[in-house]
Amino acid sequence: MQRIAVIVLVLFVLWRVLTAVGKRLMKDSAGAEDFSKFSARRRDRRNRFRPSGGPGNDELVECAGCASWVPASRVSRANDGSAYCSEACMGERAARTN
Repeated sequence: MQRIAVIVLVLFVLWRVLTAVGKRLMKDSAGAEDFSKFSARRRDRRNRFRPSGGPGNDELVECAGCASWVPASRVSRANDGSAYCSEACMGERAARTN
């Protein structure tokens, strides 16, 4: 009878310790929404590590030759100030106008 009482007592203490540890882990751990790419925590982390002048903040400019949109950092400018997606597109446009 004493053995059974000791075993029950040990199991009860073990159960209480494990539930306390589990509660603490659940409180400190990330929830399911933190694994979504739309969660506030991940959005803040992306914004913190993105450089302020990085590719995510570049404005788009329309190419005068082929009407495609390119980031302003990749634009080739002609003498008259018009923007082109590449040197080849600028050359084709100049050849068509001449």
